[in-house]
Amino acid sequence: YDHGYLTVEMGEPRIGLTPDHRYVDVTVPIKEGPRFRVARVHAVELDSNGKEIEPLPGRKLLRESIELNPGDWFSRSTIAKNLQDITRYYRDRGYAKAEVLPETALHMDKRQVDITVTIRRGPIVYIQRINIKGNTKTRDTVLRREAKIVEGQRYSQTLIEHSKERMTALGYFESVNVSEEDGSAYDKLVVNFEVTEKPTGTFQL
Repeated sequence: YDHGYLTVEMGEPRIGLTPDHRYVDVTVPIKEGPRFRVARVHAVELDSNGKEIEPLPGRKLLRESIELNPGDWFSRSTIAKNLQDITRYYRDRGYAKAEVLPETALHMDKRQVDITVTIRRGPIVYIQRINIKGNTKTRDTVLRREAKIVEGQRYSQTLIEHSKERMTALGYFESVNVSEEDGSAYDKLVVNFEVTEKPTGTFQL
């Protein structure tokens, strides 16, 4: 897929013993099919009624955030990275429930593919509550002061990730995990930080 082979087919693996019966040969047949170039790239944002609206970053910036251009070989990894970047842009501005969906349309005769990225931003979401879990020896205040977000603040994916990094950097925990769940309203989210403390009797320099 990363080299444009969008109709590649993977056959059933064949397994057989070598003549001396000491090893096993595994053969995986691949039918790569034709290679596809990008024909058209279109990025659009729709409102709740399905009508096209001005994208949050603007049409020009949104289109530039998709690195594939007409004539390029299709690459799924490139598209996946671009979709993550677009999603982060919206989530960092409070649109935690933004949907960024790709669609492809193949033209088999021309060996080309059209790419359409559709965005629905949803409501601005606020952090209703921050829960700290798993800390039996470390006080909540120690963790909360490392957080770059506070309750009632507009949601930001990057700030939540920075909060996790700061808590991890304390050196008190084997792991710090973050999860999210719906709040009491559609525009509210609960953020959970779950930590696993290191054994007692250890220290770090």
